[in-house]
Amino acid sequence: MSKQTFKWRVTSESAAEHNFDVRTVQFGGGYEQRQPKLLRPKLQSWDVKIVGLRAEIDEIKAFLDARRGVESFYWQPQGRERLLVAVSDKYTETPLGGKVYSLAFKFREVLA
Repeated sequence: MSKQTFKWRVTSESAAEHNFDVRTVQFGGGYEQRQPKLLRPKLQSWDVKIVGLRAEIDEIKAFLDARRGVESFYWQPQGRERLLVAVSDKYTETPLGGKVYSLAFKFREVLA
């Protein structure tokens, strides 16, 4: 089965964190040796926020619920390359008044 694509636009408040996954061995005298743990040692994670009407937020929740925090999918941050990501195992829904809601979650880049 082919991977799905997250198609919704996120707010400009969304922020990326770039993580280097390295193994560090400490030696005496302050010396250390560092080496990458993965074939691709730099991965991104994004704190994502979407504000929209209840119907749109429900559609996004249905997409995330269908992945169950397990299945990866594609997402393209604005002005960046497309990433293969997995969503964290939770999201936060906040009513902002009327039919407007906010949905916040974390995307974590994965390799497969």
